[in-house]
Amino acid sequence: MAENNSIYLIGSYTGHRDKIIEALPERSFADPRDQRQSSVAKLVCDNLQMAEECPIALAFHPGVMSFVEMGAAVTHGNHLIVVDDSDKHPFLELFAGSYFTKMYEAIDFLKGKPDLPKNDKKIRGKYPAGSREYLPLNKVLISGAVTPELTSVIKRAEKARPDRKFYFCTDIYREFTNIFNYDLLVVNFPGDEDWNKQACLLMGAASAHDISILLMDEHDWKYPPLQAVARRHCTINVLFEYLTEVDDLNISSEARDMYKFFQREQERRRS
Repeated sequence: MAENNSIYLIGSYTGHRDKIIEALPERSFADPRDQRQSSVAKLVCDNLQMAEECPIALAFHPGVMSFVEMGAAVTHGNHLIVVDDSDKHPFLELFAGSYFTKMYEAIDFLKGKPDLPKNDKKIRGKYPAGSREYLPLNKVLISGAVTPELTSVIKRAEKARPDRKFYFCTDIYREFTNIFNYDLLVVNFPGDEDWNKQACLLMGAASAHDISILLMDEHDWKYPPLQAVARRHCTINVLFEYLTEVDDLNISSEARDMYKFFQREQERRRS
C-alpha cells in the first residue's frame, strides 16, 4: 500500500528517479523499481495500484506503459505532473494538473510545497468483483490506428449486430472523460506503427473502471505490460467474431460464448 502523501514516479528507466528522490528528501515516493519483478502481471498490478493510490504522480520521459499509468492516475482524481521535455505529446496538457518541459521546473514546483486538492473521488467499477449479473455488450469504443481493415470489420459488425453501437475515438479528452459509458475498449496497434499513446491513455482509464480491453497488437515483439492490462488478445482477422458472438461480458459467460463459437468453427472445418 502507498503512503497517503506519496508521489508515484512514472516513466522509462533512465535513472531520473534517483535524481528526483535526491532533490526532494522531504518527500515520500512510490518507486516502481521496488515492485514485484518476478512476472509482468505482478509488476503491472503493483504499478497500477500505486498510480491509483498515490495522490500525486510525476511522469518524466513517459514510455508506452507510462501512458496507461497516467490514465489510471487521472481517472482516480490524482494530481498528474508531466515533464514532457521531448514536447512530443502536447495532448497531455489536457490531462496534467501541472505540465512542464524541464525537470527542474517540476522539482521547484514540488519544493514549494503546493497546496494540491485532496482526492476524494470515488471510482465506479464497470464489472465489480464477485458480480454474477448480466453484463451486456452494447457500446464499443475503438481506439488506436484506424486502418482500412479495421474499418471494414466494424462496418460488417454494425450490419450483423444493429443492436450494438460502435464508436471510433475522435476526441481523446471527450472519450477519456466518458469512458464509463462504454462496455468494451478495442485497441488496434498495427505492427508497422508505434504504439498509439492516446490509446494507451484510454487503456489506463478503462483499467481504472474495470472495463474490459480487447487488444490487437500486431508487433512482432509484443509490449508485455500492455498484454497484462488487456482482457483478451486477438488479430484483426477474428475481431468480427468477437464483436458479434459475445453478448455477456461477465467473464464466465464471455468464455461460454467464445467456446460455442470455437465449437462451431471446428465443426465447420471438419465438414
